[in-house]
Amino acid sequence: CSLESRIRVVCRMSGAALMMEEEEEMSKGSSSEEECCEGEEEEEESDEGDFEDYYVDSLEGLPRSREEEEEEDRSNSNPEYFPFEVLSPSEAESFLCDSATLFYKAKFLLHKSAWNAAEVYRAIGLLAPSSSLADSTRPTAISTAHAASSSSASSSSSLSSCEVCNDSKCSSLFSRLPHCHHSFCDSCWELHFVTQVSQGLSTGLSCMDCQTLATEEFIRSHLKRPKDRDKFLRHAFQDYVRSHPLLRFCPGLNCKYLIKAKIPLAKRIICSHCKTSFW
Repeated sequence: CSLESRIRVVCRMSGAALMMEEEEEMSKGSSSEEECCEGEEEEEESDEGDFEDYYVDSLEGLPRSREEEEEEDRSNSNPEYFPFEVLSPSEAESFLCDSATLFYKAKFLLHKSAWNAAEVYRAIGLLAPSSSLADSTRPTAISTAHAASSSSASSSSSLSSCEVCNDSKCSSLFSRLPHCHHSFCDSCWELHFVTQVSQGLSTGLSCMDCQTLATEEFIRSHLKRPKDRDKFLRHAFQDYVRSHPLLRFCPGLNCKYLIKAKIPLAKRIICSHCKTSFW
């Protein structure tokens, strides 16, 4: 019995020794794998650090204004932030007029072309005429013949007949658009424009005999009553703002202010006048 017990003790000791050796080998293998992973991570971090240092070092020498620093702080703290201005109606009107300074009497063309300057250049003949705007303002054969007949009639007599009301009036009481040359009496022009403005139209008013658009100055000169002129200007201003990609009316209750953005983005805006928040 003593011999057998000794043999069992020896076997247990040898088995325990084998298990200890296996555990040591496994721990060595895992430690080597961890060292390899740590080495790879350190290499990746060093590479990323090199790239970051390169771009940071390249930008350190560039001067930045205080406005740029404040804008960067705001954009970092608020992901919805983007630069914009709150304008009064008079300031918005000045901005629209400044946008149209390159074109003589051309705000209506800017509106029709979604404020595309190239389209307006083509329409007024500064570029190759390849747009519908240019076609709409180009005289046709019928309008040319009509202009020739009306000019010959006016030269032979001081009275002219209006094709709308069929009344004979003095030639000085007639007017025409500069592009289509359709001549009608001032009373018919006024009635035509008053009817259109009363229906909420303003920037799309055209000649009574063709699709040539009437300029803002031409319409205003034929609206004799102040309330008609004010209604026309109000509707025209609203159309100009709605068609401009950088302008938007504040939806706040009874707020007359507008928002002008530097770039058209779908971001959250807070009106500084009425504190209304909208997108």
